[in-house]
Amino acid sequence: MTTTHHDAPSPEEKKYRNILDQMEEGYYETDLTGHFTYVNPAASAHLGRSVDELIGTNYQTYMAVDTAKTIFGIFNQVYLTGRPAKGIECDIIHPDGALRIHEISVSLLRQPSGEPIGFFGISRDRTEQLDMERALRESEESYRSIMDLSPDAITINEVGTGRYVAANKAFFEKTGYRPDEVVGRTPEALKLFAVPEERLQFLEAMRRDSMDGLEVQFRSKDGTVLENLVSGRRIQFKNKPCFLFVSTEIASLKRAQQALRDSEESYRQVLELAPDAISLTRVSDGKYLEVSEAFYQQTGYTRDETVGKSPLELDLYVDPAEREKLIADLLAHGQVQGMEVGYRAKDGTVLNALTSARVMQFKGEACVLAVSTLINDLKAAQEALKESEESYRSTLETAPYTIVVSRLSDGTYVQANAAFYRRTGHTPEQTIGRTAEQLNLYENPADRERLMERFHRDGKVEGMEVRFRSRDGRTLESLISMTPMRYKGEACILSVTVDISELKAAQRALRESEASYRKVIQSTPIAMGILRASDSCYVEVNEAFTQHTGYRREEVMGRTVLSLNMYIDAAARQRLLDELARHGRIRSMEMQLRGKDGGIKDNLISITPIHYKGEACLLTSSVDLTTIKAFQKALQESEENYRKILDGAPYSILITRRNDYRFVYLNDNFCRRMGYDREAVIGRTSLELGLYVNPDDRRLYFKTFEAEGRVDGMEIDFRTKSGEVFTNLMSGLPIRFDGQDCLLSMAVDITGRKRAERELEKYRQHLEEMVRERTQALEAAQAELVKNEKLAVLGQLTATVSHELRNPLGVIRSSNFYLHRKIKEKDAKIDKHLKRIDDQVSMCDAIVADLLEYTRGRNASMVKEALTPWLAQVIQQLKESEGMAIAADLGTDLPAVPHDREKMRRVIINVLDNAIQAVRAREQAEKAAGAPYVPEIRLAATVEKDGVMIQVTDNGTGMEEETLQRAFEPLFTTRARGTGIGLANVKKIVEEHRGSVSLTSNPGEGTQISIALPFGEN
Repeated sequence: MTTTHHDAPSPEEKKYRNILDQMEEGYYETDLTGHFTYVNPAASAHLGRSVDELIGTNYQTYMAVDTAKTIFGIFNQVYLTGRPAKGIECDIIHPDGALRIHEISVSLLRQPSGEPIGFFGISRDRTEQLDMERALRESEESYRSIMDLSPDAITINEVGTGRYVAANKAFFEKTGYRPDEVVGRTPEALKLFAVPEERLQFLEAMRRDSMDGLEVQFRSKDGTVLENLVSGRRIQFKNKPCFLFVSTEIASLKRAQQALRDSEESYRQVLELAPDAISLTRVSDGKYLEVSEAFYQQTGYTRDETVGKSPLELDLYVDPAEREKLIADLLAHGQVQGMEVGYRAKDGTVLNALTSARVMQFKGEACVLAVSTLINDLKAAQEALKESEESYRSTLETAPYTIVVSRLSDGTYVQANAAFYRRTGHTPEQTIGRTAEQLNLYENPADRERLMERFHRDGKVEGMEVRFRSRDGRTLESLISMTPMRYKGEACILSVTVDISELKAAQRALRESEASYRKVIQSTPIAMGILRASDSCYVEVNEAFTQHTGYRREEVMGRTVLSLNMYIDAAARQRLLDELARHGRIRSMEMQLRGKDGGIKDNLISITPIHYKGEACLLTSSVDLTTIKAFQKALQESEENYRKILDGAPYSILITRRNDYRFVYLNDNFCRRMGYDREAVIGRTSLELGLYVNPDDRRLYFKTFEAEGRVDGMEIDFRTKSGEVFTNLMSGLPIRFDGQDCLLSMAVDITGRKRAERELEKYRQHLEEMVRERTQALEAAQAELVKNEKLAVLGQLTATVSHELRNPLGVIRSSNFYLHRKIKEKDAKIDKHLKRIDDQVSMCDAIVADLLEYTRGRNASMVKEALTPWLAQVIQQLKESEGMAIAADLGTDLPAVPHDREKMRRVIINVLDNAIQAVRAREQAEKAAGAPYVPEIRLAATVEKDGVMIQVTDNGTGMEEETLQRAFEPLFTTRARGTGIGLANVKKIVEEHRGSVSLTSNPGEGTQISIALPFGEN
């Protein structure tokens, strides 16, 4: 029997193994063929299998074919060079079919003599680490996009030092500073606080870990004072405690409030005119003294129902805690800016409003002036946009096609999705920072030249067919689309590639139509102006008017709206004049006006007559609707694009409610493939439709989703309406859809691919089997040819030698016998020499007989008779002639078997003679070493199922592996005086008996030869 280098470990090896078993990193050892001979518990856990399962199996068993070939090449290189290999990434297949990314090292394992006996190395499971790194990159990218798209100034400051860690684009635009002038410095160093006392209030708010609506005046780089409403929260940023601040400019609102305090008459006109709800309440009892017309319209109460009542009596506050906070902030700061409050109208409708309030003196009483702007439409639009963007992002994350972003300047990749890495076989480390040429992606380099020529000519590429090459050399037929985009401040190219080798009917790749999230626009302050009624010339405008129209104050004063060319449509102007003439005022009329720069804006116009400086005038206000209109249009376009992407996708997309898993949406591809009408599926479950071939697949899919929050690439069989079965690759992500928590599922049809894989595997196995059979046949034929050539030469030599030797040997034997008879008086010395002559002649005669037997032996003369009598006789003769103890276990029930007694005697004598030689050789060696040794030779004969088994066992020197493999080879011997024919004759004679012979041996332990003789027929 053979042994490995792990048998009978020494105390040092045991200590070494204990250390390895305690390691957190995986450690493994294999033999030279790659079969595991040792793994520590950590490696067993990484591979997802027990130590007992792993020992004796080949590492390639747990890898895909391509990965196994690559790793085998690395092992082979380590063997050839002797140099270790480190940092090798490979995919390991777990028992559940999941791929885990491992990093391994490989070194050559040697015996103390330096002879290679296997490999060893360290393994680490890096799957979770790579997933975390990818999630972190996505999170940071989302955070940067949100920061840069916000119209408010956003900064992140260290808690302890106050130094700026990060700031968004709006902050730099409003303050006039560059990023390198801000990051790493404090607000004090930049002299941002215009009022020192406000800095103390700012620091005090920071100590409370949060701040809501603190009014602060900042100074920009050019000295301009910026009035802001600041909110903040303590956060963790890059593992440091920091403060996140959001600053909203309120200068325009404060100017409007100041104008209200200056003139009671103007205040009343504003109350009538303003589209926002304005109220004046007494501080002492909270009762309303005055409210605007917009207040009545929004709440549904009349003037009689409101004036003299308090908000509590009208049950206006949806959440009383918001009223308490509003009052507390007023008492603490004297004002409230932009606080979000929920109000209840007379009919129970909830009104979300942005409320600003200030304590003021009115007719000698302390009062509170409050202005509330309805934001219901804005909040609904924001929520709809959020859901649309979540659906959009989820679709991209689960997309089965490859998406890459490359730098326009040099073509290096800066981003790629998971589908790219799966399809090409490259890892993120091998891809990012390198070009397509360096990765050898194009099968035909001319394709890239045509692609880039079209891109530079047209500014984009739509649906160009290109053949790519994967890392393992496979050809990838693809349909590629390219569009320019800005990514992290650089000009880049977004490339979307659809695999058309497997999806021949796929439509053009989904192109990303926008490079960043749409901006959320907040409403601007009210633009106000006063026109002289007699000639319609402007006599006064506010700051918001100049910002809104782009005109300076001096450019407007004394001119009319008509002379400024602000009207877009003459018919709309006439409608405005007719409405004003009919009612004497205008409330909330939508109209488009042109600014100084020619830009057209949508406005909500209100006009009311007033007296200003002794003249009849018209007070006008204009609320800019352009941003809201554009926002609504962008939302509509986003929703339409989202629907087009889903309906045009070349794979099935399904959306189900999470509370009952009923379908709420499915795309056209699903309906075509499954044979259902959309109306017949919406509102039903997959169980009701019998969609899943195996219901357990459905349970596993939803269970995986609930446990992990997503599903990636699960193979599931679907049954169509007609009963046809399709194999799909299913992925799922949570989304918000129509205001509900839903599950977005994508199913890619891989039926054709699976069928092709099965056919290919069947053909590959058949081809390997044919090659293996042909190789074995060739090897056997070659071995037989060599053997026959040797036997032919040996036969010729034996025929000549036997004839030439036996004649002189007969003469020598006769002469020796004559001398033995002739010499009457012989001493011991003469007898010794005469006996030696006779023994040597017998030895030569036996050699000749063996050679003749192997080359020209007679056919076996089979006789069915008992083995025990002549076996016992042979054992006894050898015991007497060799003086060696031989134990016999012949049994009493051995049946008769067909055999040639003379030939089988020669077999047993040869085998026992070899055993005697082996134990004598070891006896001499042990004696020389002074070690105790007792020779043992045993012959046992037993009855087996199909015949009799004769086994000869000794505890002699044993054989090395090489000797064992060649033991039956003719003329092969390890003894100085051996012929190499003995065991060859044994094998030949046993096979003539239709039997078999086998040999096992261990160096220093002994040898066992087993001879099986069948019962057969006489």
